[in-house]
Amino acid sequence: MYKLVIFDMDGTILDSDLVLVMTWTSLFKEFTPTKTPSLNQIMSFSGPPLVDSLKKTFPDVPVEYSKKRYMEVSHDFYYSYAKSYPGCKEVIEELRKRGIKVAVNTNKTNNHAWMSLDILGFDKLFDSVVSGGDVKSMKPDPEGVYMIMDQLGITDKSEVLYVGDSYFDYATAENAGIDCIISTLPPRKGIRNSGKLTPKYWFNGFEEFFDVLEGTL
Repeated sequence: MYKLVIFDMDGTILDSDLVLVMTWTSLFKEFTPTKTPSLNQIMSFSGPPLVDSLKKTFPDVPVEYSKKRYMEVSHDFYYSYAKSYPGCKEVIEELRKRGIKVAVNTNKTNNHAWMSLDILGFDKLFDSVVSGGDVKSMKPDPEGVYMIMDQLGITDKSEVLYVGDSYFDYATAENAGIDCIISTLPPRKGIRNSGKLTPKYWFNGFEEFFDVLEGTL
């Protein structure tokens, strides 16, 4: 029986795809105006640490400046376009009713993580929130998972479930030695057939979350 469920943020509880597209499109226009990114390239930035993506994509721009611009450009887009996935809040609330601890583990900066939770109205739902600024090594390193477990007094890895939507989430769970359930919410339906992921569970939408995990919660 799981006693702790850890959620990834972007693509899992937070639908920020449009924010991602708008922000990165703006940065490409600013830093490399002769290059037009593909949608697949932009979507690949969901998951990895932001600084790593910025360094790789704009190697000639000082990363502190590109990070600063990312924060400035994305701010208004979050308030205009970020939203939760249907049924997500109800799942989290039901987990809490069942006495199961819930947490967030994200590579987002602390400010963006808490801003996102506030926008969603989720800021008081979680027992623990560990974001990129809280750890020395971000996902797929398991440090954040272990920090959450320590904060919430969970020592048995078999009692922990990780909920994510990407290879980074899958690898985080694998590295931590805990079970994982991967979302195939649009536009991530193809992830199930990628051949790269073999999580214990898959789910297509939060309306089937408890059915998929029947008997384990």
